[in-house]
Amino acid sequence: MLTVLKAMLRIRDIDDKKQADAKHEEQMKLRMTTTYFSAFKKEEEEETKEEETKKMSTTGMKQAAAKKKKVIEIDPEELERLRKEAEFKAELKKYGVSVNWH
Repeated sequence: MLTVLKAMLRIRDIDDKKQADAKHEEQMKLRMTTTYFSAFKKEEEEETKEEETKKMSTTGMKQAAAKKKKVIEIDPEELERLRKEAEFKAELKKYGVSVNWH
């Protein structure tokens, strides 16, 4: 009986920690997006000024270089499998146990 109680308390503690981590992660994402967008706006203003000063020949060269790049597309099923595997390993490393079975 005591073992079951301890196990339940451990599970509750792990769930509480996961919720606290998720809340902290959301707050960090919010902070990062606000700082990113403010920096992005500054960079965008600088880029528009630079683009206005460049000649048409340099933009033509950039377009030619962009056409040469190859796009490698990964299968969505493979991405999902890799994401689940990474999530499982991260939880196992962080909490010592994982409820995500694959």
